[in-house]
Amino acid sequence: MNEFWAGVLSSVAASCMLAVLGWTLSPTARRRAKRVILKGANAGVLDTFKSQREAGGEIAKHLAGAREIRVLAGRGNELQRETFQALWDGGDRRDVKILLPDPERSGPGSWIDDHQQEAIAYDGGQGDRMIAESIRNNVEYVKNRVGRLDPAQVALYDFPAIGRIVLTEDLAFITPYSDRRHGADSPCVMVASGHALYDFADRIFVKFQQASRQI
Repeated sequence: MNEFWAGVLSSVAASCMLAVLGWTLSPTARRRAKRVILKGANAGVLDTFKSQREAGGEIAKHLAGAREIRVLAGRGNELQRETFQALWDGGDRRDVKILLPDPERSGPGSWIDDHQQEAIAYDGGQGDRMIAESIRNNVEYVKNRVGRLDPAQVALYDFPAIGRIVLTEDLAFITPYSDRRHGADSPCVMVASGHALYDFADRIFVKFQQASRQI
């Protein structure tokens, strides 16, 4: 019971301090201070971002020092961009696993087509088979890159594009996808290992991996 009330008081204290910071610090300083306070209060959710795009710099920073990296992507475009450059740089890493949709399972009635129809509804520049072709290009890019990493695994899944998960041994970056906007514009949350959301993201990755075909 004492541990319960200690947790409650820590959360209340953290909330009060964050409210004060909102009035006194610049946005950058406020974000840094917020993480220190949340970490000190043993809060599992370390930060939230208005968009996946906004989280890119933070993801890149943590990938650079990670020894274990797992990525579940809905299309994989950002794997070719600066956010994931540290992933391809190699380093002293135990494991790299990447899961992408299976472009060969596209077509009418497929989950990729379902995703495509959602995209057409909110982006007038989208058209039939564009997502499948984009995934094919990203799969080829990742295959070429992974050939230079050891150990590394790439697998393809046939499931709904529900979001993006980036996992290291310490953190999870979780972006739930909406049917009304691009994934890059969707909110992202950074969660510490040991938190229920981290465990949930880890479980989703494992389940998707078990049902994927390795390439």
